[in-house]
Amino acid sequence: MEFPIDDNANAYQTDYSPDKIYLAAGCPSEDNIPIELLRQSCEAFFKGIKNRPDFLEYAVEQGYNAFIKDLAAFLNRMYFPKSNEKPQRLVEERHLILTPGCSGALSLFLTILRICKDDVVYVEELSFHMAVKMIRERTDNIRKIPFVGGNLDVAWFEKDLKEHKEKVKLMYIIPTFQNPTGITYDEATRKELIRLAHEFDFYIASDEVYSTLCFDPSYQMPTTLALLDDPEVGRVASMGSLAKVLAPGIRLGWMHSSSRLTDLAASSAMYMSGGNPVQWNAGLIHALMKEQYIDEIVNSARLDCKKKSKSLFKALERHMSQYCYIAAFEELAAQPPAGGYFQMLTLREGISAKALAQVSMQKFNLVVNDGSKFGDEGDRLIRLPFANYSCEILEEGAKRLSLAVEYLLANKA
Repeated sequence: MEFPIDDNANAYQTDYSPDKIYLAAGCPSEDNIPIELLRQSCEAFFKGIKNRPDFLEYAVEQGYNAFIKDLAAFLNRMYFPKSNEKPQRLVEERHLILTPGCSGALSLFLTILRICKDDVVYVEELSFHMAVKMIRERTDNIRKIPFVGGNLDVAWFEKDLKEHKEKVKLMYIIPTFQNPTGITYDEATRKELIRLAHEFDFYIASDEVYSTLCFDPSYQMPTTLALLDDPEVGRVASMGSLAKVLAPGIRLGWMHSSSRLTDLAASSAMYMSGGNPVQWNAGLIHALMKEQYIDEIVNSARLDCKKKSKSLFKALERHMSQYCYIAAFEELAAQPPAGGYFQMLTLREGISAKALAQVSMQKFNLVVNDGSKFGDEGDRLIRLPFANYSCEILEEGAKRLSLAVEYLLANKA
């Protein structure tokens, strides 16, 4: 038998051409997908189920138990890398449920909370547009929390909560290496959001897909939100995935939350009817997790992203510094990202990000995302990913972007 892969297997391939630079996609480098290790893991899986076809029956709702055990150990190694650290709490197996990536975790959380058109949901002023789309498919009552001083405006949020407390049901945030801004909320901010969730009776969907992609070992990572909340009746669901460090097509993620929310998720109709939907996915890569090859894969992704983020930052300094501030907010230091996938630019007054994105594509074969894709306040913002591009392409992309600015300014009416 052969694997009849077609030319349109990759969602981004349809827009490729030899001279076009598609500097928009937040996906990992194909060069870093560990095909040989994946092959070995798949071989171990098929060898293991040769005499256990029952593995392919309906799965337990929480997910493949042995994988969850090794996933908890992996997360604890990632969250607490220093051997002398003594955290107050560790990730426990009973607080995890497997999902089809972070998107699957968010969909599951929206389902068990029964988010509907009458509910109010808060999101960050600039946020991941596809997550906002998922929420908007259930309710149009979306309120946006502004940023102030390069951080979430918690004071504004609390004041607004008091005016909408009867209908507020959920807030969705990306607290670590946020998409698109790249900022990370400190622990005090995280604790304050949890306090407000308990006081005003709402839940927090915390998208933490970039939490394992910290480039600097000395960087003090704030605690994942789920570990700051009550382990039994907490209101946080921290959502994670292997998409950004292994491969998004594997579709394997998790929801980390309190016992009450994990039990509620496992008792959802979809999970009870069909069993956990990623039994097969977890089995195929279990050897990578069990034998800790996943740690090497993560470290490799960190090193590669760190190199590329620095390369992009230097290219932007060379070609774009006269036209922009190289950060999402001018209150933040202009420097390469400490983690994640994105570098944000704040264009100088009078330069429209939307117009620049259009000129870049039409005149210079460069595709970028302007800030309006992520929120109403994004007209001077450009988001640039770096993980999936060579340093040479990042250099050329920065050069073309500067040419597009020059063209835009020269032809401004």
